[in-house]
Amino acid sequence: MIALNPDTGKLKWHYQFTPNDSHDCDSTEDMILVGRIWHGVNRKMLLHADPNGIFYVLDRNTGNFLAGNPHHDGGQLYTSGPEAFEPGKQYGGRGAGAARTPPPGEARPTDGIQAFDPETGKTQWKFVLSQGGLAPGGLATGGGIVFAATSEGNFLALDAKTGKALWHFTTGSAISSSPMSYSVGGKQYVAVTSAGVLYSFGLPE
Repeated sequence: MIALNPDTGKLKWHYQFTPNDSHDCDSTEDMILVGRIWHGVNRKMLLHADPNGIFYVLDRNTGNFLAGNPHHDGGQLYTSGPEAFEPGKQYGGRGAGAARTPPPGEARPTDGIQAFDPETGKTQWKFVLSQGGLAPGGLATGGGIVFAATSEGNFLALDAKTGKALWHFTTGSAISSSPMSYSVGGKQYVAVTSAGVLYSFGLPE
């Protein structure tokens, strides 16, 4: 992550989410810019859920690290085994790993849509899905609703505070896109695509 001065093009700060990355954790997820009170101080921050399993909070003025908390409840996607060095071959530093098996009494990880407090890292709610996916995304609105698309083919509306399901529409095919919102003539719509079909829904006044 780099921050540049738009007037001069000079580097202001940089932060590397995964140093010496050999897991191919491309940090392509959205960078979310927020302003909020952080431990009693009003800060401008950058939030980022990285593929390495950590949700980062940075001060976007300075690049200072504020917090990093796990956003994946299993960790099985990030395990790796040892790799022997062989002269003449590229050395990645890790070998094939096995999925983590939860010990007796520990719940197995579940896929889902979750909300958590970036300051504490604690999960506020989780809407469990039967099938996870990396392609579909979510859309949070100022009206307290989270629209989410799933690999199961469901288009969901959730209460942003509780995660309670408010509405859903089944497209009949997997959804690989994120929902978007737009306005025409003062009326707001939310749309998503599935199997080459564009679905658009008008929101109540």
